[in-house]
Amino acid sequence: MHISPINSDFEVQQPLHKSMWKCLKSVKFDPVFLDLFKVSYKREAKTFCPEEINSMLLSKMKELAAAYLGRDRKEVIDAGEAVVTVPASFNSAQRQATIDSGKIAGFRKVHIINEPTAAAIACCFKKVSKERNFLIFDLGGGTLDISIVTYNNGIYCVKYTAGRSDLGGEDFDNNIMCHLVEKVFKRDKEGLKKDKQALLRLRAACVNAKHVLSSSTKASIVIGDLFEKTPINTSITRTEFEQWNNNHLSSIRLLLEKVKEHAESENIHINEIVLVGGSIRIPAVQDILKECFEDKVLNMTLNPEEAVACGASIYVS
Repeated sequence: MHISPINSDFEVQQPLHKSMWKCLKSVKFDPVFLDLFKVSYKREAKTFCPEEINSMLLSKMKELAAAYLGRDRKEVIDAGEAVVTVPASFNSAQRQATIDSGKIAGFRKVHIINEPTAAAIACCFKKVSKERNFLIFDLGGGTLDISIVTYNNGIYCVKYTAGRSDLGGEDFDNNIMCHLVEKVFKRDKEGLKKDKQALLRLRAACVNAKHVLSSSTKASIVIGDLFEKTPINTSITRTEFEQWNNNHLSSIRLLLEKVKEHAESENIHINEIVLVGGSIRIPAVQDILKECFEDKVLNMTLNPEEAVACGASIYVS
C-alpha cells in the first residue's frame, strides 16, 4: 500500500454490505460511479465493481489452496466448489453478490454459511454436547456482529443477530489518527489530508500503537519526516485510547445489552461467549463483555482471525 496508496483499500467486504455512500468515505481508490471503483495499473485506468474486487481475493485463495494441496489433491480444487462465509445480517441480494464473486473467481458452485455459525462449528468440533447456546461476538476491521447461535444434535441455528456495519477496528484507528493530526498538524491538517502516502504511513503507525495497547498501557508513535519534514515522536496511553474511542465502546455496550435482553426474553441461557475478529483483543472491549455477562468466561481458545475459516473448513469436510 506504500507503493500505490491511491490503489489501496482495507475492507473490501464492506462495499457488499454497507451503504455505498458510507463506504466511499473510507476507500483509498477513486470512486467513479455508485458501484464502480477506478484504479491505476501500469499507467492504465481500470474500473471494477465490488464483486470483481472480492473475486480477486477468492482467486488468490484458490491459488494458495492448490499450492498447499499439491498435485495429489489437485482434483479437489478442480472440482470448482467453495464455501464462503458471510455476516448473518446479509440479505438475499448481498448473499447473491458473494456468490457472484465466487463464480467470477472460477468456482462452479459457491456454498454460503453464516460467520457466527462457522465460529460455533469451530467451537463444537470434537466436543460432546447435545445442546449448547453460543453468543458469538465478532469485531473485525470494519464491522461488528453479535449473534446467538444454538447447537442441538448437530444442527446449528442463528436465533438472533445484531450489529453495526460501520463499526470495527478501522474506526478505532481513525480516532487515533484524528487526535494525532489535531495534536501535531493542527495548522496544516488540510495539506496532510491531500498527501495519501503520509496518511497511510500515519495509519500504519496508529494500527501498530493500537496493537501495542492491547498488552501494554502505553505505546510510542515515531515517524521521521512524515509530512513536509515534520516528524512525529509522541506516545499515547491506554486511557487516552479508551477516551478517544468512548463513542465506539458505548455503541458496543448498547448492542450487547440489546442482545442480552433478547436472550433473557426468549429464555435462552448463554453457555459460552466466543470471541472472533482481531479487534476483540482491545482490553476495553473484553471488559465490557465481562460486565454485561458477569458469570460467563470468554472463550479465547480459538485464534480470533481464524475461527470462522476453521468452522467453514470443518463444515465442508
